[in-house]
Amino acid sequence: MIFLLGIALLVPYIFFWGTVLRASLNIIIPERSNSPLPKITLICSIRNEQDLLPLFLENIKKLESQNPYQLNYILIDDQSIDETAHILNEFIHLIPFSDRVHLIKTSPENPGKKQALQSAFQIASTEWAYVTDADCITNWEAIICLFKAVNSKTKAVFGPVIYTFESSFLQTYQVLENSALMILGAFQSAKNNKTMGNAANMLVNVTAFNEIKPFEHNLHIAGGDDIFLIEAFRSAGLSVGTISDTNAAVKTPVLKNWRELWHQRIRWAKKSRFQNNRNTQNSQILIVVFFVLLWSITFVMLNFAQYVEVAILWGAKIIFDVYLLDKINRYYNQQTALVHKIGASIFQTLFIPCIAFSQFFSRVHWKNRSY
Repeated sequence: MIFLLGIALLVPYIFFWGTVLRASLNIIIPERSNSPLPKITLICSIRNEQDLLPLFLENIKKLESQNPYQLNYILIDDQSIDETAHILNEFIHLIPFSDRVHLIKTSPENPGKKQALQSAFQIASTEWAYVTDADCITNWEAIICLFKAVNSKTKAVFGPVIYTFESSFLQTYQVLENSALMILGAFQSAKNNKTMGNAANMLVNVTAFNEIKPFEHNLHIAGGDDIFLIEAFRSAGLSVGTISDTNAAVKTPVLKNWRELWHQRIRWAKKSRFQNNRNTQNSQILIVVFFVLLWSITFVMLNFAQYVEVAILWGAKIIFDVYLLDKINRYYNQQTALVHKIGASIFQTLFIPCIAFSQFFSRVHWKNRSY
């Protein structure tokens, strides 16, 4: 009886993720129109990025050399306490296109990424702004793909983020989980129910942003620049698109240690509690309940020495997860070890519930700030 409950629990999990995978990987990439690319403002909020910032600035110079005069740039120093400000100032003095680079700084009274983006959009002089992060490497193909997905009602488009990583389980786990979240976001978009994206790769209409003011009431919340923008635009009746095409992707490294990952996931879990749309939070609750019930059923079966049944139940979950993750890896042209896929299938059942419960007792620590 307990074993049948376990199977009954596993079937909806497999059905849901199977549906997400099938729908997301078969999304038709929209045809790219021949309309000319307008001038765009690249916006980046930067805090304590002295290690990765030089590579990001070199990437800006590459973008400029490939398509001169097409971009304006607004770089915001968000009260950095490392060498970020010095690196930015040196960059401004050394480039020949400094007349199109606007360097601003958030105030000590109003720091934070959302405040930085809000200030940048207020001074942007172009119709469209491309938002990315200082730890990302973007390219013209990504920007063009996002713009070609725009139609009369679409005022924001999100693209994928490809994660660069080494062979450790810590880094591989992030790649697997983050990529699964991107597939889920693409599925939501296809169903016209988008609640999440990645603000490290998005194109936004400047006029729409300034009229709607998506961050006006959530500046005190750590992060959430993606979910609050999506929610505000959708509430205003504007479409928010998603591009799954890997040509529209930017690249960024995963986090380097477990402490950073823990605090990132705590921040992600907390911010969803402030959404008016409950879909994200309801999804989080369902997955936590699923994992808690899975372990409860497992311990009951072990108590009754039903070892074969336990092996069948967990074997079915792990085999499905490995298949799912392998398909996602192939879609994003990534390779991860089989043992890490198996490890991720088991580890997530412990890690995600721990994050879900700990968020109620933990403060958010993010880039030397506490919330």
